[in-house]
Amino acid sequence: MIVAPKVTIIDLDNVLFDAVEFKKALFPKLARFYQKQQKNISSEAIEELYESHIKSRGILSFSEFALSLSRRFGLSQKDLLEQITSMELNNFLMKEAREFSSYLAEESDLLIVYTAGALRTQRQKIEKTDLKDTLYSPEYHHMDRLQRDGYRLIKEKLAQISSVTKPSPIVLVDTYKLGLEELISMISVVKPKLTLIDDKPEIIERGIKAAKEQCLDLLPIWMKYGRYNQERDKIEGASTIDSLVNSQGEVLRIRQETKINYWPPRSRS
Repeated sequence: MIVAPKVTIIDLDNVLFDAVEFKKALFPKLARFYQKQQKNISSEAIEELYESHIKSRGILSFSEFALSLSRRFGLSQKDLLEQITSMELNNFLMKEAREFSSYLAEESDLLIVYTAGALRTQRQKIEKTDLKDTLYSPEYHHMDRLQRDGYRLIKEKLAQISSVTKPSPIVLVDTYKLGLEELISMISVVKPKLTLIDDKPEIIERGIKAAKEQCLDLLPIWMKYGRYNQERDKIEGASTIDSLVNSQGEVLRIRQETKINYWPPRSRS
């Protein structure tokens, strides 16, 4: 009997790192900093600028947001960036994120933290939190670079699965997550049991479609948290969790009970 390797793709924001609570704490802190500099800038005004910045850029870059603040309200980008990056990021890990990420790193033959955003910003959310240790000091890469390199790194990691040395986790930053289908296609060469965990319904649905096209066994799990929590109740073909608390056992239970299996791979028509 062939044992399929276990590959897990998990999001960072609003799955392991609470981006919602981070924003709630960031805006008042920046407003207080402005007030200390004799500038009466409200947290509401900062939030409004933040929403405009995200709408324009689509992602959060700490340095670019600091530049937007500087241009709109004054003060130096350097000082504002220092205020942002001095946030105690460990306080914004999702409850039991440490335990869950450690479990996935141990249980998976290959763990990929697949996140949208700016590479430096997303890296700080791991390097400045306990995730750095639970993910065993992962490697950081940008999707564009991997694509230009013909996914050599991914191929090397997949080749290590059958070797004595277990591949270290990867943090893969894909600015707008446009490369999900390519990533799943690359992974399909080892015919894995694939788990996909994300808070965005669109990513889960694209993952389900891509896995079907590659004839893969997929366990899609929607983390029902953040703004998408208000938009819908469920995703067809996916399991749902709203917390990481006790989720190690829940993931095992879902895999055992799920009826959406594409393993062994079917022949393609």
